[in-house]
Amino acid sequence: MAALFITSCEHEHYRHCVDNTGKVMPDSLCNCRDENNNYRPGFGMGYMPFLWYYSSQRYGYGDYARGGSYAPSPGVSYSSAGVGRGGFGSSAHGSGGGEGGHGGGGAGE
Repeated sequence: MAALFITSCEHEHYRHCVDNTGKVMPDSLCNCRDENNNYRPGFGMGYMPFLWYYSSQRYGYGDYARGGSYAPSPGVSYSSAGVGRGGFGSSAHGSGGGEGGHGGGGAGE
């Protein structure tokens, strides 16, 4: 029973696409970046002003993301916030760990 209680109290962690000012943008604008914000060849221009931002807070379009990091924490699983016109999130999860942890499934991905 105690394990169930501890699990239910764990915090969610979110991945947001932000511009160079920290303003939350559609996830599809970050398709050119991997989970560590490295450029992914074959996804348009080499320089794009959009980066993944990792936080325990969920933000909507136009909000300024704060209190997180541009690098995922090792071993932490992130949900794509996937904030869309309806305000509902994506159920996709990604790992902050290795190469397979892109997370995918965000809005427009």
